[in-house]
Amino acid sequence: MNAWTIKTTTGDAGPFHQQDNPFPDEPTIWVHTVKRPALVLGSTQPEGLVDAQKAVDARTEVCRRRSGGGLVHLLPGRHLWVDVFLPRASPLWNDDVGVAFHWLGTVWADVLRNTVCAGDLDSPRPAVEVHTGPLQGRARGRVLCFAGLGPGEVTVDGSKVVGISQRRTRDFARFQCAVVWDWSPEQTLQLLDAESIKQTGVSLDDLRTTSIGLGRNPTEGEITEVANRFFSTIGHPW
Repeated sequence: MNAWTIKTTTGDAGPFHQQDNPFPDEPTIWVHTVKRPALVLGSTQPEGLVDAQKAVDARTEVCRRRSGGGLVHLLPGRHLWVDVFLPRASPLWNDDVGVAFHWLGTVWADVLRNTVCAGDLDSPRPAVEVHTGPLQGRARGRVLCFAGLGPGEVTVDGSKVVGISQRRTRDFARFQCAVVWDWSPEQTLQLLDAESIKQTGVSLDDLRTTSIGLGRNPTEGEITEVANRFFSTIGHPW
């Protein structure tokens, strides 16, 4: 029975996403904090989706992750990024690629219910739900990760708060998770190439009106609180 190994780092998004797992047989959690904004393309997205000059002007890093899905706009102090490495030998492993997300989404939902969505005893609690059905908003999600909703991802009162992508190898699965407090689709779209988006067949208005995140900035210490709750919730041996 092995416990999870936790590694925390700080720096640019690009080098973090390109790191390989040095211990594929050990359950591992990586938490990375970005110090500058970053546009992270999914593994198959074209680089032309981003307006390179606008990204330079906005002092925003452009990089690519190895897992699939749409673009994620990382903003310092607005999100929690966690990578979970699950060895194939773990009883949490599932050969069904879609179902494989469900256990992790359940963990995140429990974390949110006990932290940012706990509320006061006299106030109604937000509805925290794990999506276990088929992919919704496939076309939108191919442009912006948080504009679609996939298996295991978590919504709060209908707004997507936890996005999860996955990369599998022979030895392990790497689940890349983002918990978002405040993210405006318009803030992201202004850094992208409008013509490239139109070629995907997705309406810009549809992307602009997508409900993403908790709709507020995190309070002091809140991101750390959520991370620590995640560690304690997932920390049981496997």
